[in-house]
Amino acid sequence: MSKIIENDVTIVGSGVAGISAANTLINNGYSVTLIEQRDSPGGRINSFLDKKSGDIIENGQHLLMGAYTEFLALIYELGKSKYLKYYDNLDIQIKSKNELYHLSSNSTGKLSFALAILKLNGLQFLDKLYIFYIFHKLQFINSERYLDYNCYDFLKYYKQTDKVISIFWEPLILATLNNIPKNASAALLIIIMKKAFLSTNSNSKMILPIIGLSELIYPIIDKVNLNGIYLPKTKLNNICVTDNVINYLSISSGDKVKSKYYILAMQAYDIIKYYPLSNSDLVNKISKFKYSPIISIYLWFDTGSFNFDYCSLIESDIQWIFNRSNYAMNVGNTFKNHFTALISSADCYIDKSNLEILEIVLDDLYHHFPQLKESKLEHYRIIKEKFATLKITPEIEKNRPNNISEIHNMYVAGDWTNTSLPATIESAAISGKMAAELCIEKLKKGL
Repeated sequence: MSKIIENDVTIVGSGVAGISAANTLINNGYSVTLIEQRDSPGGRINSFLDKKSGDIIENGQHLLMGAYTEFLALIYELGKSKYLKYYDNLDIQIKSKNELYHLSSNSTGKLSFALAILKLNGLQFLDKLYIFYIFHKLQFINSERYLDYNCYDFLKYYKQTDKVISIFWEPLILATLNNIPKNASAALLIIIMKKAFLSTNSNSKMILPIIGLSELIYPIIDKVNLNGIYLPKTKLNNICVTDNVINYLSISSGDKVKSKYYILAMQAYDIIKYYPLSNSDLVNKISKFKYSPIISIYLWFDTGSFNFDYCSLIESDIQWIFNRSNYAMNVGNTFKNHFTALISSADCYIDKSNLEILEIVLDDLYHHFPQLKESKLEHYRIIKEKFATLKITPEIEKNRPNNISEIHNMYVAGDWTNTSLPATIESAAISGKMAAELCIEKLKKGL
């Protein structure tokens, strides 16, 4: 027999945006219904057991930064911050086929970053001066002035050579924007540099989760159930609207969900599926979105080790390699050495077979790390995320929608909304909090 489920706010989707929204509402004394079509929360931060190796792996490898203040605050509040490994020193190895560049300093922050650039091998002194020049200018640049610029044109405007862009800027842009420099928004690059590298020491620290990302956010389930209800394995069927106001949601269990306010914390392409208005500025905007894929290649070798936890590769199809055996807690005992290779902005590879991708990756690794040729590959797993992140070009950045929808009691949340940040975990956390605060403002007024 169907029933009516009632709480102050209903949130559809328990990815980072939905979790952030739920946490903010509960902290302010409101009850929530959190609906999730999968069997667990997390959305695109989804970790699971690889049965053959016994290791917990991710659907996408993540390197966090201290500048992820909202997401880190959420993890701290959920009691899982002890499972984050902070790097107090700047230590980024950048490996080409023939040379190792080392961006290092004995601390973090703006001054340490400047000193690391000064010591960076393989660059002419004039190139370093131009990097210094752009870093100095970035402190005073208004990102809105460069809304029409892509990253490549912006960097060339500030006299960065192609070699500097290849060695220094491109790995950073691919890692943060999941887009190539000629397509990525320069305005977002400016914001990232200011927030992450030109602010506080804590913001510029690199961070790696030592357990699965899903495990970091599982405590939200108990928190929601103490202040409402969590509905896993539940699909949204229909949004029932009268005069631009939601009356209720119908869900796959046959029940109805009623609230004063609703937050759709879903991917943009799912918003299009469920949005109840045929003529919508919100839908018109997000229908123009394109997405950038990411491929994670998990590799288990019988021998071989590296003296780093993570390393950036250039002259390579791979952008980053992570030495999970060094830092991850949940590494099984079946195989000794566990690495993850990451291909960002992987449009050219997403439709290739797993064997084709494996061949490309191993060829790259053997060129960059010849010692691996002596090792035996014992197991591999390839995970493709075709819609990993929004591809934010200058034009898309100018037209990202806000949290407000045309429906009076409904808001949207996700990393694709207008947070002035790339489509990252942090952007999702901020968007969820912003949507929740809009609900709280109305609830406090009794509207």
